[in-house]
Amino acid sequence: KSTVSVLEYNNGDMKLIDTASCLPDSFSGESFASAIRIYKNDVYVANRGHNSISRLSFDGKKLHFTEAFDCLGKTPRDFIFDENRIICANQDSDSVTVFEENKGYKFIQEIKIKEPICVVNYNSKEEI
Repeated sequence: KSTVSVLEYNNGDMKLIDTASCLPDSFSGESFASAIRIYKNDVYVANRGHNSISRLSFDGKKLHFTEAFDCLGKTPRDFIFDENRIICANQDSDSVTVFEENKGYKFIQEIKIKEPICVVNYNSKEEI
């Protein structure tokens, strides 16, 4: 399922707080979540089947579906944030797509790569 769950961890015990769909209510097909990232206090999820990236907000108790945009590829396996861009690896369409944040996410580039499954930014300040 394309869902995300929030768990509370306290002294060795975990408790389910919330589970939210990563898909618009209008979608009725089969889809599975893959990569999950937190960026600017929102949760982003790649959806294989719906072929999208969703954004969910979190108010401390519940997740709220905000939007989903087409990743312009098939079977998104991974994605990363690079400054104001999202770079998405689409395994079954042999492509990496790049989107720029500007009042939503706008497509800016496609790179053809055979079956990409992971995206790493070596210029990032995060350790690999």
